[in-house]
Amino acid sequence: MSNSQINIGEILNKVKSKYLLVMITAKRSRQLSLLEQKDTILNLDPEKLKGRTDLEKVGTITDEEKVNLKQHKPILVALNEMQNDKITYKFNEDK
Repeated sequence: MSNSQINIGEILNKVKSKYLLVMITAKRSRQLSLLEQKDTILNLDPEKLKGRTDLEKVGTITDEEKVNLKQHKPILVALNEMQNDKITYKFNEDK
């Protein structure tokens, strides 16, 4: 993640509403936090992972995500990913 500023106006042009922007970035931020927690546990004491049901379905963190999370909070990483088109989303439409 570069040190460029996040342009909310630019991001809003990519989504339909402010509400949707908040929902997408909040979900990605939580996902990044869980990835970071899982990575920390795996590096320190993998045995502790057995009791963490919230981390069972979480994948593994990439090197790029690790670097970005060391420099910035998860919400800023998520907003930057949104700005740089690294996040995609779709709606589940139940019929």
